[in-house]
Amino acid sequence: MTGSPSTAPLEAIERAVASVRDPADAAQVAAALRAVSPALVDDVVFGIASSTEGSTADGVLLGVGVAAAPGVGVGLVALDAVSALEAWEHGREVVLLVDQTSPADEPAMRVASAIVTRRGGVSSHAAIVARQWGVPAVCGIGALDVAVGEQLLVDGATGEIRRLTDTNAVVAHDGPLNELPAALHTLLGWADGVAETRIAVLANADQAADVVLALDLGARGVGLCRTEHQFLGDRAQLVRRLLAGDSGAVAEMVAVQRADLRALIEAATPHPVTIRLLDAPRHEFEGDHAEHNPMLGVRGVRFSVLHPAVIVAQVEALAHAVADVAADQDGALPDVRVMVPMVTLGGEMTWARSVIGDVLFRVGIERGLTISVAVGAMIETPRSALCAAELATHSDFFSFGTNDLTQLTWGFSRDDLDASLLPAYRSRGLVERSPFETLDGSGVVRLMALAAETGRGRKESLGLGMCGEHGGDPASIAVAIQLGLDSISVSPYRIPAARLAAAHAVLGPPAGSPG
Repeated sequence: MTGSPSTAPLEAIERAVASVRDPADAAQVAAALRAVSPALVDDVVFGIASSTEGSTADGVLLGVGVAAAPGVGVGLVALDAVSALEAWEHGREVVLLVDQTSPADEPAMRVASAIVTRRGGVSSHAAIVARQWGVPAVCGIGALDVAVGEQLLVDGATGEIRRLTDTNAVVAHDGPLNELPAALHTLLGWADGVAETRIAVLANADQAADVVLALDLGARGVGLCRTEHQFLGDRAQLVRRLLAGDSGAVAEMVAVQRADLRALIEAATPHPVTIRLLDAPRHEFEGDHAEHNPMLGVRGVRFSVLHPAVIVAQVEALAHAVADVAADQDGALPDVRVMVPMVTLGGEMTWARSVIGDVLFRVGIERGLTISVAVGAMIETPRSALCAAELATHSDFFSFGTNDLTQLTWGFSRDDLDASLLPAYRSRGLVERSPFETLDGSGVVRLMALAAETGRGRKESLGLGMCGEHGGDPASIAVAIQLGLDSISVSPYRIPAARLAAAHAVLGPPAGSPG
């Protein structure tokens, strides 16, 4: 849905734009850009009025959790995804309240008015998906005394959750903006002029509709398409059948993913698209498979090594999608890249590139076309950062997956830190901000710097990007530019603020300022 811009923040942006009498005057443009903060842009995109509405609402304050995705949602409590979907199908607004979410819950998360989890923080699955779709979310609320069917107000900007007794007391916020107001569009155009030669702001997008939204908000391509999100709900059984040796599942899996990827690539063209191969914990597709810590187990390229039929099917679908798009544009290949997740060994990249190359060649012969794509590695483990020179030999690009890299460097669970340990550490002055919000300069950034330096030392043409949630944080964007990264990739609704933050980082503080 399309929201309405908040008046006061938008007026501030309009004043900044009006102050520029000559857009060709770099000093005037720089002053206007510095006069607006990325947070103010978020206020316009997400609607600061919604937070005010939440804080002044009638009803009983039940608790305050981690503010995970801004906006206000009002709806009836549903305690599982099935119930939430059933209520939504009957025309009711719902608040999905669960311990924590998983990809299996995403169909319900997409239609919920708000999402609440008892566990988790700003980099949990619930938070990441909620920001992707512009759904208000509060995580790590702990125990909450509510019953099915009660009406809640969820304020994702403050973390507050209220029980409403008067169903007419509050009208739910109508969602973030899908189109930029004229003044903000102008301001961000200036921001792009400052930053675009240093870094590109790309989008995390899994469906064609996500791509359209992201491009409308100023993205310059897709930096991360999570293909596991294309196998949710009923489609998960295709992967299960494939793993069980059902040969008939191969053609079906190729067909559905080919259609999805073709639509996504068509929506993005002529901009670049990076497709990440399947990266979901094994138990999500193998119900009888249990791991003590599935996020550190058989996922990413490890899953592909154990089940090569999956990577073959995925690459075949991608190759046909690329050929389909090329056929519609006189044989010109779209700019598509393949990303191999959870890599730790050079041998894994050698194996993956061999499989990918064989499938591309086979489909190319079938389609009468030479199909080529760049192949890169996700750097999301300390070992992959330390061994970046070896990985660069087999990679066209690196993409830093900073959510997992932070988790594995710190030894913290990204689902639990913000709600449990972090408040205690903050109260004792041990940390100021969550390392999942702003890149950890003493640890994670040093690993990234080492990987960037040694990777490009081995291969000068190596592309470098970042696709974790840190890509929407202004301080982390500044780090990305300092490290010489070519791109950052963020959720669609975080793109406007990221564009401005990139310009701020390139401009630096005004001359004579203490910063």
